Amino acid sequence: MTQPTSIILCSTYHDPQFRLKSQLISALPKIRSIFSKLTVCCTPVTPEKVSNFLIQEDFVVVSGPRMIQVDNYKEAVKLALDNVVSPENEKIFYIDFDRLIHWINAYPDELTKTLYENSDVDYLHIGRTSRAFETHPSTQKETEIIVNELGSKI
Repeated sequence: MTQPTSIILCSTYHDPQFRLKSQLISALPKIRSIFSKLTVCCTPVTPEKVSNFLIQEDFVVVSGPRMIQVDNYKEAVKLALDNVVSPENEKIFYIDFDRLIHWINAYPDELTKTLYENSDVDYLHIGRTSRAFETHPSTQKETEIIVNELGSKI
């Protein structure tokens, strides 16, 4: 397994009150150390001050077209793909932005290990780790297992 030359962060971000600002500031050094490019699609209700903050922190930012997650996800992936310069040396890592912030602040080594273990993957999409998944109530886990199983077959 070889470490990719660079990893592009691909993410969606919903934060209408910018409540995650302090956690984001705390996570920024690690984010910058892991990812070569930072791309984010903010939901339409995430205020411009959030987008401007991210842009000042060297993120490439677009605003999603509607409050429909799949539309914002598609915009995020398109933005990341548009920022690929060297396909043979760049990988894309998708994660919801609030999840990334929490993961980096709570379990930074786990994220680094996950990226390393999947360095042969061109596009890695992380929903939840097994550890994180186990913290959720059984009703949520049961329905998510079904959706994940269906999604893996598409």
